[in-house]
Amino acid sequence: MAISQSQIREAIFDYFKKEPKIAADCWKQVQAPQSQTMLNKTIVTPLMTEWLCLYYCSTQTLPYRPSELYRECYSTVLDNCCQLTRNKAQIHLMLEQIGWKTIELENALSQQQILEIIQVELAQNLNGPQLSAEEILKLILETRILQVFAPNQIEFDNDGLATYFAASLVKSDRTESTLIQLATQDLRWHRVVILLSEMLPSSDALMKDIAFSARHSQPMKNLLMQCRHSAARLSPKAWNEIQAQLA
Repeated sequence: MAISQSQIREAIFDYFKKEPKIAADCWKQVQAPQSQTMLNKTIVTPLMTEWLCLYYCSTQTLPYRPSELYRECYSTVLDNCCQLTRNKAQIHLMLEQIGWKTIELENALSQQQILEIIQVELAQNLNGPQLSAEEILKLILETRILQVFAPNQIEFDNDGLATYFAASLVKSDRTESTLIQLATQDLRWHRVVILLSEMLPSSDALMKDIAFSARHSQPMKNLLMQCRHSAARLSPKAWNEIQAQLA
């Protein structure tokens, strides 16, 4: 069940209880119509409400896109754990793999599956953290990015985080074409494509790849329009070329 507006308000005023003016200003921005679409999709758990406050505390603004919230707050959370921040890049790789596998399987992962992913990353980087896979998983669980929701089932706090890390993997590995191919076959990959469009320095190439697949596919045309609204950087020239391609 999504978190309610009253719960968000309570969490904001509790977080800023020593600074009521900041709490009031944050809540006012949360209530603004231009904030509602992003917040309704993103602030769905107590952890995300906490991250919203963390973001506002450092910027005095609300994130415009979900990826901004995930990126900034995830980094801050890791910085607060010295054992994780010393190996932030490798922890990020682990979470990317866990995010991708979560979307791929459409299910929570077992503790053993996650430990295997961590062990692979540790084996590939001998200069990484001098910790066991079990110790790393314990530290990540303490951040609440991953949580135990049922016996032997570990999930991200919410679907948005799993999607963010899956999209981050595609961005890191530059495998956009593979993702687009998956998206033509299964709608669950569409949300990864949409979030990726927010994260790329330029989404021109991604949008052209989607448009190519959209010529004979209404679901891909729908995805194209969703990405157009989400994309952080799409040049007018690229969009004109895409429209001509689909005409």
